[in-house]
Amino acid sequence: MKDKLIRITCSIWVFLFSSTVVSAQFLEPLDYVKFEVVHALRIPHSRTSIELSTTYGSKDKPIKAVVKSSPASDNEKFEYSKIDTSYYIDKAKFYLIIDVVQKISASDIYSYRTMGEDGSTCKIEFGNFQNYVSYIVWTPNYRTEERKLGPFLNACRMIIELVQLNPDEIL
Repeated sequence: MKDKLIRITCSIWVFLFSSTVVSAQFLEPLDYVKFEVVHALRIPHSRTSIELSTTYGSKDKPIKAVVKSSPASDNEKFEYSKIDTSYYIDKAKFYLIIDVVQKISASDIYSYRTMGEDGSTCKIEFGNFQNYVSYIVWTPNYRTEERKLGPFLNACRMIIELVQLNPDEIL
């Protein structure tokens, strides 16, 4: 009985959380999206971070992309995966990403919890500079459909492609 009550409480929390996210997306404009991935065993692109953001306080300025990636080894053959750059991106593509990340369902992510020792941890965070939503998922390309992670993985791939990196190398 106690276990059932805990599950019901968690389900209510996820529903309320999902409802809050859906409501909030229309109240305040979203200023940024951040994607991060950390791999347990991969050497090239072991850690990658992509942040897309407007200039704080000014919606008329271009959208900035900050891209950082590092290998797990200092070996010269992985030097190509060392990235630390920033540049401006197309506003329309940024707002397309905003639209896609808002469609990620918290209840879908929560419905199938799995974990592992190896693999990767992917994070998508989006919001404005004071309020945000963050999803952290273990190895989203493992049993993607069964775990209902299609929209999450699609958003990851779109963010990676937007900064002209190869999702197959990053994820």
